[in-house]
Amino acid sequence: MGWALTSRTQQRLLVGLAVLVLLGTGFLPLVLAALELPLAGAQGLAHARAALAAPATWALLVRSLVLAASVTGLALALGVPLAALLAK
Repeated sequence: MGWALTSRTQQRLLVGLAVLVLLGTGFLPLVLAALELPLAGAQGLAHARAALAAPATWALLVRSLVLAASVTGLALALGVPLAALLAK
């Protein structure tokens, strides 16, 4: 199915590649959106300010963070005992 990473250099290259992929997929859309704001002019900045000033935006952010925290907590609550049970 694959091969064993025999050297530290191979391991570091693989981890570095994984980090680059994650950073690229996570931050590239944000960077591109930030770079487009000056090109949109005053109207684009006004829309961005209006979106950030809307209470609904912040309510959705809070809901998303609560959902992420609850899913993480549930995964930990189920995963840690199962890992301890299966490790014995």
